[in-house]
Amino acid sequence: GYRGGISGGSTNHPGLDIKATTKDQIFAAASGKIILSKGIFDSKGNPTGVSGDGTVIIDHGNGLKTGYYHLSKIFVKTLCM
Repeated sequence: GYRGGISGGSTNHPGLDIKATTKDQIFAAASGKIILSKGIFDSKGNPTGVSGDGTVIIDHGNGLKTGYYHLSKIFVKTLCM
């Protein structure tokens, strides 16, 4: 994947970038434990800070984690199994 730097430089990262539009819903790759959910959103999931600043990281176990970045809204649903 590609990462643009604040100073205008760029680097690559080992992750996979998947393109989506602002209106696309994004679902977790697999079940797991949310280890980070951050952003400045109101109770309806709308951004109150910088739009596209939301981040969710899920630990799926066995050393596998997935990160979801540049989210314009965050809705987390807990599933009881």
